[in-house]
Formats: sequence, structure tokens, C-alpha cells
Amino acid sequence: MEIFNSINEKKFSVLMSVYKNENPEFFCQAVESVMNNTVRPAEIVIVKDGKLPQRLENVCNKILTQYPRYIHFVPLKKNVGLGIALQRGLLECHYDLVARMDTDDIAKPYRFEKQLKVFAHEASVDVCGGWIEEFSVDVEKIDNIRKVPETTKEIYNFAKKRNPFNHMTVMFRKEAVIKVGSYQHFPLLEDYYLWFRMIINKCRMYNIQEILCSVRTGKSMIARRGGLSYFKNEKKLYDCFYKQGYISAGEYITTLTERFIARIAPKEVRALMYRLFLRG
Repeated sequence: MEIFNSINEKKFSVLMSVYKNENPEFFCQAVESVMNNTVRPAEIVIVKDGKLPQRLENVCNKILTQYPRYIHFVPLKKNVGLGIALQRGLLECHYDLVARMDTDDIAKPYRFEKQLKVFAHEASVDVCGGWIEEFSVDVEKIDNIRKVPETTKEIYNFAKKRNPFNHMTVMFRKEAVIKVGSYQHFPLLEDYYLWFRMIINKCRMYNIQEILCSVRTGKSMIARRGGLSYFKNEKKLYDCFYKQGYISAGEYITTLTERFIARIAPKEVRALMYRLFLRG
């Protein structure tokens, strides 16, 4: 069993990706929330996914000046999308444990400490996530809490219909992720596709039954998850599930029917379905 003499002694990386449309204020808040954790990472690897506007470069310069020992930028000449950006960034992470963080969310101050304790006491765990609280404008006014299942068995079953992890909360073993092919290009479903490949490779999974991040949602998120193009990506993913024997024909048809209705529904209806059926 892997034991740390002190949680503070275990070094880990944080992996982020930023692109031209990010909000500079939110980006800055996200980095600050990482650095204000009770246990700090040894490094924050930030992929610059293509050329950034000056307002975002200003934030990059600011955080590099504030935290020169921690910040490591990975600049890409052109925008390649989140999957490939994270794939490139992961190769630049120097430590076996890697925590994902989005550039517009806020990590709870105890997040990394709690996750490191899981890895310290459960040597077989490959990925560990947790719950999130969702807000639109004011982080003090929570709209929803997305809970995800706890154990490997529960996660495997849940993943047949819905994403079993809140991506911005996960910490994983770099070796385990690379072994299954790492992140790949799969627009808006990069993480779900990764979890699927880890599941069929029998990786051990765990979700802490507590809130680890505050996450910005709202109308823009609902809009991104609508339309036929999004459904086609989902169908491609569930095709993989079915071909690998992970889900039955009945589960395949039922899930795709639910997804199709949600994607073509008006935004107000989709928002309701998203909360009741598609988020867990």
C-alpha cells in the first residue's frame, strides 16, 4: 500500500488548458483557488491552446510573476481542441498524480488534501473525483449539486448512461491514463471517452462524496449541449460502448432516444432534462 509520511510531501501536478475565449477574471480566480488549497501542487501545467488575446496573456504574465516556481506554460501554435491540448499537457506533467482543473471554476480549499488521502490509503485507485456545486453568477447562490457515484462498481454502472465523473474535480494516475491512450479528440466528450476506455481496461475508480469544486454553468452551457452535431458526437460515443459490449442493444436504444430528445428540445426544456435526467 502506498503511504505518504505527510500529505504535504506528496508532489502532484495540476493540468489546465486555456484558449482565446476564456474569461480573464475567471481564469485568474481558478488559478488562485488552486494556490489557496491546503495542499499546493508542485506545478501547474497550463496549455495555451492556440494564440491568446492580450487580455489573457496579461493574466498569464501575472500568475507567472506571482508563482514562478509553479507555473509551466505549454504553448501550441494553433488551437487543437481540449482533448489534444490535454494530451500534450499531460506529457509535460512531471508527477504521477495529476489533478484536472478548468480555467473558469473554483476549487474548494480542501480539494487536493482530500484526494491525496484517497490515493495514500487506496493504492489501487487510478482516478478520484467528487461532487460539484453549480452556479450561474454568484458563487454564494448555488443552482444545483451534481452528485456522482462512489465506488468502482457503481461508477461502472452509472457510466453506461451518464458521465460518472465531474471532469474538473478528477485527480488521476498519469501512467493509468496514458496506458489507455490518454486524452483524445472527441469534442465536448473528451473526458467521458477517457473514462470509458479506463473502465474497459478495469481501472479502479472512486468519487469522494463531497463537493470539490464550484462550477459556472448557465445558459451558455445548455446552448453548447444542444443541436444535432452534439447528438452525433454522443452517438459516436455510445456506438463505442455498444461495439465493446459495455451496453446492451436495449440500453443503447433507450439512451440514444433520451439524448436525441434532449438535444433537439428548446433550451428551457433541455435545461430541465439536463438537471433531472442527464446530469446524474
